[in-house]
Amino acid sequence: MMVFSILGLILWLVIVPFAIGFLPVKFIERKRITCGNIFAAGYLVMLAVFQLIAVPFVLAGRNMYELTICTVVVLTLLAISGIWCSRKNKIGMSLRENYRETGKCLSAWRSDKKELETMIYWVIALGLIAFQMYHAIAYASFDGDDAYYVVQSVSAAESGDLYRTLPYTGFATALDTRHALALFPLWIAFLAQTSGLHATIMAHTLLPLVLIPLTYLYFYLIGRKLLEKESDHASETPHKLLDNLPVFMILISLLQIFGNVSLYTNATFFLTRTWQGKSVLANLVMISVSWLLLCVAKDGKVDKSVMILLFCTNMTAALATTMGVFLTAVLIAGVGFFLSIYHRSFQLLWRLGLCCIPCVVYALLYVML
Repeated sequence: MMVFSILGLILWLVIVPFAIGFLPVKFIERKRITCGNIFAAGYLVMLAVFQLIAVPFVLAGRNMYELTICTVVVLTLLAISGIWCSRKNKIGMSLRENYRETGKCLSAWRSDKKELETMIYWVIALGLIAFQMYHAIAYASFDGDDAYYVVQSVSAAESGDLYRTLPYTGFATALDTRHALALFPLWIAFLAQTSGLHATIMAHTLLPLVLIPLTYLYFYLIGRKLLEKESDHASETPHKLLDNLPVFMILISLLQIFGNVSLYTNATFFLTRTWQGKSVLANLVMISVSWLLLCVAKDGKVDKSVMILLFCTNMTAALATTMGVFLTAVLIAGVGFFLSIYHRSFQLLWRLGLCCIPCVVYALLYVML
């Protein structure tokens, strides 16, 4: 039984998002395609698709079993489409070429005097991330919000009802309009049903092992974008990144570890409430938005891949929490306004505006409910 649970988790938390990630990255310039880009993009698309599927089920009063079946079918089709797309567009070949170039740079880098120093920095960075993952599990803290959010996941996974049971009493109730569109607890219930594990174990024990490294993946992509030269050749970038990127990751890790200066900082939520939607918004969603906006700032344009991912990120923000509908739209609109002035491009502004359509739609749904 445990073997099937582990295989189910690997399937839905690793293989499926990676396969789905081939769909949006086909619009990325070939020399920029990496496994990190594919995996990060796949998660954004997968969570957005789950939100798109789950909202009608909740509003129509359907049950969790039907939602799980529909989600499995749709995500499987998307994963198969991603694999087919990768073969058709020869993305695997591009990956091999990019990593072959990186390997050449690594060979040159090994003869550099900074090799040992940089390797030590990488060991420290990875050790700090592993340290956070261990403490998030071994010293998991109980939070009052668990009495609502985790119970919603347990209720959906065990009884099948979708936001129509009052978690504090277990009595049937009308649709909870405040949380009706913030469906991250249902995502936890979906993972629990497809893996055969209890939803509480999924939330408190397993999700930190996924969400913490996933968040640092987005930090890694931000670091790559910040440290790369404006007009570098593909063969020059890895050498520069090998020297500086681990220091950036160490700095981010220290800010997260020692960020508990208040109950309301994103670092506090990141390590003590990793499984809650508000933590996902403050860390994973906002960090992914920052990565995509940094790509826009660097390139001076909003290409198809960025538009798709920003669109999906806005839907993921709605999945995480109610405030995500408002906060991500404000962030994108504010940054987009200044970037359009800086690059003297009105097209950049309206393209970013189109990416905020999910926020407008979900805001109207909240008003109607």
